[in-house]
Parts: sequence; structure tokens; C-alpha cells
Amino acid sequence: MDSAIRELAEAIWGQLVPGGSSNLDLALRAKLAIETNLLGRTTIPFGLDRLTDREAAAYLGCRAEMLNDRHRRWRHKIPEPYVIARQKFWRRSELDAWIEAQRQTGASDEN
Repeated sequence: MDSAIRELAEAIWGQLVPGGSSNLDLALRAKLAIETNLLGRTTIPFGLDRLTDREAAAYLGCRAEMLNDRHRRWRHKIPEPYVIARQKFWRRSELDAWIEAQRQTGASDEN
């Protein structure tokens, strides 16, 4: 019985989570789900909006080394991180605004 339940759980999990998803991706998705579905608010508390350098890099689709390089952040106009206890954090909402600005700049460059 336990093996049947385990197989069923793994099959359901396989349908919910795309193949190759890392723990980092799952943590990021969980934060976004909490923010949008459970809180029902427009202002997001820093604790939920906060991304580590690895999470921010996964969110942006780049390497964490790029975010940790001040010159590269400045060149790409990426928002500056918040430093708390010597750790860098980014607000996802600020990264969203930056992504949207990049999209609009790219669209105007094409015209």
C-alpha cells in the first residue's frame, strides 16, 4: 500500500513540477505563489519580495556572478541590492520594474 501511495505521489509531483526543476526554482515559485494567491495584497513585505543573489539570478536568467559584479550591474542598470548582515538581497518588485523597462527600451529600439 505504501509503495502505491508513493508512486501516485511521485506521478502527481511529476505533473505539477516540470522536469529539471531545481530546489531554487521551487523555492522561488513558492514565494511567488504565497505572494499572489494567499496574501491578496499589492504591497509585498520585504521578506517575501526578497531574493538572494542565486534566486535573483535564476529569476533574471543570468549567473549570480553577474549580479555580484558592481560594474556589470551599473552597465546594465540593474537595481542595486540591499545589504543585510553582509548578504545581498534584491527586491523582486524592483527587478520586475527593471525587466519591464528593458522590454520597453528594446521595443522602442526596434521601431
